[in-house]
Amino acid sequence: MTVRRNIEFAQKVKNTEEVDNLLNHFGLEALQKQYPAKLSGGQKQRVALARALAAKPNLLLLDEPLSALDYEMRLNLQDEILKAHKLLNSQTLLVSHDKEEVIKLADTVVMLRNGAVIQCGKPEDIFA
Repeated sequence: MTVRRNIEFAQKVKNTEEVDNLLNHFGLEALQKQYPAKLSGGQKQRVALARALAAKPNLLLLDEPLSALDYEMRLNLQDEILKAHKLLNSQTLLVSHDKEEVIKLADTVVMLRNGAVIQCGKPEDIFA
């Protein structure tokens, strides 16, 4: 499926205007007729985020969403995740081992060790 079709596929109720908004928001307008296999890693991540938002989930789960990307692309997509979180206007659960990423993206941090919570609080308190 093309980039556009990927986003449309995720919608419960088809809405062309919302797809256009997501394509615009994530800078994918010029790529909407491309197939994901032909895209860069960062472009694929943006398509995946737009597709996830098209489904309008109550909870967005992101498990190491940027781990395979280079540093510059990670920084750019961190900004995209912040935008996505605001667009979705719901809760986002982010799993990450990257301290700077957590500080930038999280409102609340829950640190786990061996499946048990060892710390919980604001990023600036946890990483002070």
